[in-house]
Amino acid sequence: MTSLSETSMLAGASGAPSRFTIDQSIRFEHDDDAYLSKTFGSPTAAKKFTISAWVKIPAFTDEARGGGRIMDVGGSAGSETLIAIGSGYAGYEGVQFWQRTSSSYNFRVETNARFRDPSAWYHLVFNYDSDNDIPEERIKIYINGSRETSLAQNTFPSDGYVSRINANSAEHRIGKTIYSSSSRANQLLAEYHFSDGYLYGPESFGEFKEDTDIWTPIEVDITYGNNGFYLKGQNSSSLGNDSSGNGNNFSSNGLAAHDQLLDTPTNNFAVMNPLDEGNRLSSIINEGNLSLEERGGGSNQYRYGRATFDFDITDSNGWYWELLEVVKGSSIGGITQQLSVLSGNGLAFTGARGVTSRGSGGGNTYWQNQDTTYTSVDYGVSNGAGNIIQFCAKNGKLFIGVNGTYVQSGNPATEANPQYSSLTGRWAPYVGVYDSTSTNYHTITNFGQDGTFAGNKTAQGNTDASGFGNFFYSPPAGAKALCSRNNP
Repeated sequence: MTSLSETSMLAGASGAPSRFTIDQSIRFEHDDDAYLSKTFGSPTAAKKFTISAWVKIPAFTDEARGGGRIMDVGGSAGSETLIAIGSGYAGYEGVQFWQRTSSSYNFRVETNARFRDPSAWYHLVFNYDSDNDIPEERIKIYINGSRETSLAQNTFPSDGYVSRINANSAEHRIGKTIYSSSSRANQLLAEYHFSDGYLYGPESFGEFKEDTDIWTPIEVDITYGNNGFYLKGQNSSSLGNDSSGNGNNFSSNGLAAHDQLLDTPTNNFAVMNPLDEGNRLSSIINEGNLSLEERGGGSNQYRYGRATFDFDITDSNGWYWELLEVVKGSSIGGITQQLSVLSGNGLAFTGARGVTSRGSGGGNTYWQNQDTTYTSVDYGVSNGAGNIIQFCAKNGKLFIGVNGTYVQSGNPATEANPQYSSLTGRWAPYVGVYDSTSTNYHTITNFGQDGTFAGNKTAQGNTDASGFGNFFYSPPAGAKALCSRNNP
């Protein structure tokens, strides 16, 4: 199994096994107006701090919807301090750390490198030390263990300049800017450390896995200072709880228990890929790139894309994932080797095997699709809101289930009656919804990181054969979740 991050030039951590494991992350969803906030007290040292965080960026093409908001302080337009990655701000997709007053920059540091991999976990470290005699040393940015020295903007703080970050009585936000209600992040965050008054390099938070160039997290032992905190998202009912021992808890806004995910830097799960889309997928993707929601006003076509991980379909154990139909209507799911330009009403796929649900106009049925051929079949259950479609790909076969029963007497355990067989090569899951002028169609995929389907179901806690994931139904014996810990 491979992921996009393993082949990207500017790849983040792949989520390879590590001696130190991270159990959960926090999902910040733009549409939920999700963010954490805290007003700081008196700092240990106002002119010196370190920030370390792991971030996964599902979307990054739109300032108002995308990218990672690591820290924001400031109460008015044109006067704020921002740390962000792939934010889409002014079309920018790098890492940025700047402060401005009345639209004039007090300092501004931005990387030339862009970070646009939706499958990757990136590790960010920021050092601020305005008392340093060398201007270029007053702000340091590290990505995946290496310092970024190629800068698109390189205006550094003046000697002794006090940033708004770590300032007494200043509101600090993670996930949303203070002055703009629409400037919100789509991001997953894990292992967020803030050290007030102390400088730590990336070696305090991670290391290169032996004999590889994969940057992995380690157990952290640092001094936090007065305003320091450690956010790990351990308590699902209070995701802003501080684990540093300081009690510097953040208030949670727009975050729910289902925003605690199993997708982490040490076990990276598949998501839908907005860079590998068939038809404007990026404009309808949400919930950490697991939800596809068409809210009407479309052009009567299917909008679809592939997942970030692929797999060898001849694997004898198999791979398992689930798809929730949140709204009854037209949705598609299955496996594909490639996506092609759609023709006609958008049903024409090349190299695809799967199922299409048909709404009221299609008789509330399911149709099997193979390339451009669609056949109405009796799945024993009508298409409807709340249905969970199951997929198990193993030993050259694809099995499809609905609500806990594999259709047409399929049995992944015995490999009897698959919906498709004699498949070879590498395949990836695909998902799509119908783009209607009036109807809201909605699906959510679970590759194992979110058994609640973004709060639409009660998690059942079923794991795969390796003990990974949280599935609504039990995966077939031996079948694995699409995550990096299962990467052969």
